[in-house]
Amino acid sequence: MPTDDASIAMRAHAMNDMGMLYLQEGKLPEAERWTCNARDLLVPALGEDNVLAIHASGNAAMARMYRSRGEGGGANDLKRALEALRQHGLPESHPWVVKFASALGSRGASRKA
Repeated sequence: MPTDDASIAMRAHAMNDMGMLYLQEGKLPEAERWTCNARDLLVPALGEDNVLAIHASGNAAMARMYRSRGEGGGANDLKRALEALRQHGLPESHPWVVKFASALGSRGASRKA
């Protein structure tokens, strides 16, 4: 199986999508497993500051947050992912920014000046 960055990114993207599908279906343990696997592939391959790795990390954090019913699990990691996307210059209208801010509700929607 190829191990170049592009191949890893494609596999991780498919895993991330699968995790988000499970999240939409309310299958939270499966969502967390798939999104964490995607993150675990992307971060070592591309670096934790890569936007694809940040997106996967945020999705994994969102799955953890929903699974823990918002009681701390994942919320802080999701806030960090949201801020990292903003620092990369993604606009507030970008789908990933919108998704993470929505998941955090009013807690994550405020932006640091």
